[in-house]
Amino acid sequence: AVKHGLRAASILLHGEDPELFEEIKRTIYDKYNPEDLEESQLADQIIQGMWMRRRAYFAERALLQECENAERKIQWRSVCDHDYLKKMAEYRLCAENSIRRGTEDLIELQEKRRKVEDEKNGFK
Repeated sequence: AVKHGLRAASILLHGEDPELFEEIKRTIYDKYNPEDLEESQLADQIIQGMWMRRRAYFAERALLQECENAERKIQWRSVCDHDYLKKMAEYRLCAENSIRRGTEDLIELQEKRRKVEDEKNGFK
């Protein structure tokens, strides 16, 4: 059974909004306009990182709501003892790093491609 979806093989889990995912995907593809497979893969890395960061936020929020609904002292000790919040923060940081690296790599790749195209066209 899927508990939080943080390590899911498929990017979309049951109950997640495929229309929202497609909207994010369109937004990133419109913004960066990838022109080849490598650029598309980097755009996908950004999209997946954004989706995973969103999932981590909702998993953390659900955990905190569960703690509020139960006997606080026992639940908070359980959360702290098992490092759930720390793991979620690390997961969110990993997703954010993936977004940042993907964005930086994509921009760098596109700048190199444009430079080569400009040189071919006689611009320097």
